[in-house]
Amino acid sequence: MQFPSTILITNLSNEINFVKPLTQLGISKLLLFYSRSASKNNTYSKILGIIKKVKLPIIYECSLPKQPNQDFLNKLTTNNINFFQGQRIGVLSIGGGSTIDSAKAIIYFAKEYFSSNTKTKNFFIPPLIAVPTTAGTGSEVTRFAVIREKDGGQRVLQTPYLIPKIAIINGSFQETVPPDIKAYAALDALSHSIETFLSPKANFISCSISMSAASLIIHFIQEHCSFYDISVAQQMAEAATLAGIANQLVGCSIIHAMAYAISEQLEIRHGLAIAVCLPVVLQHIERKSPPSYQHFVTHFSSIKNFPEFIIKTINILPIDTTFFQRLKHLDLDSAVKRTISIKRLSTNVPIKCDTSEVYIMYEEIIKLWTK
Repeated sequence: MQFPSTILITNLSNEINFVKPLTQLGISKLLLFYSRSASKNNTYSKILGIIKKVKLPIIYECSLPKQPNQDFLNKLTTNNINFFQGQRIGVLSIGGGSTIDSAKAIIYFAKEYFSSNTKTKNFFIPPLIAVPTTAGTGSEVTRFAVIREKDGGQRVLQTPYLIPKIAIINGSFQETVPPDIKAYAALDALSHSIETFLSPKANFISCSISMSAASLIIHFIQEHCSFYDISVAQQMAEAATLAGIANQLVGCSIIHAMAYAISEQLEIRHGLAIAVCLPVVLQHIERKSPPSYQHFVTHFSSIKNFPEFIIKTINILPIDTTFFQRLKHLDLDSAVKRTISIKRLSTNVPIKCDTSEVYIMYEEIIKLWTK
């Protein structure tokens, strides 16, 4: 299993830490893709200052909109395809999970373009430098990229060359992130840590990583979403990266498949969709009490009922609770069909989840959050 060649957990004060890993990429220029919100943070300027000092000129930069769709990203790639031809360039992405996934998609579409063009030889796959500004998806350490299709559906790109070569983890980006966005990201990271621990593919290494991530997130999530503290933000940033590594090792579960179905239908943030699914799926797992779940809850002996703890945590976080009533409009048949169709996720769970079981879980999600 491949991982980034370097994960830099740093306060950016020691620039020498960046020289060797950036030099080893073998690139001479950079393309920069960033989120508008990230560019307003002082840390953004520090990152660019370091890039400048290691003499990597940025020859193109683009501020990406929120959750750009596949057509937008494909067109953006095609319009700038000359940058990818005959040059050893790298891609720098600074932003949340959506921004990093978009940068991955641009690399993916560039490779597709040159793969279909038989006249082009020696295409150099640009290495990705990922700088996450939220503590959530863990995309900075995975081979996955989730992008929106034109019809609102979600497409998952999955290939080893999408794994960033360098991930720069710095909690100071959290200073300007709104509380609700921090909450959605944190819930996504928490779900990653739990899902990967319970995965049938889990092993000693992945479980150790998952548990470390879950412990940190459970301890710091309320503080993290209530105010900004650099030490708390750094712990959450590192926890999200750990959960991303676990996801890279064993993958997520049916919780993510259900969240995709909900967010596609109701057009809501991924982290919010995760939040409504997580405790209900855990309740179903708890009833059947597989060994992996028993092992997990023993690590949190002070929490008597783990699914109820998750529900209480969600209820005190600064999230958009007006969404809950929209769950009444969910097309259950379509949601179940979509969930089951994502076999990579729907089968990666320690209990049997057939169509009838998934249907019941959706009914319980609606009942729980709309009462």
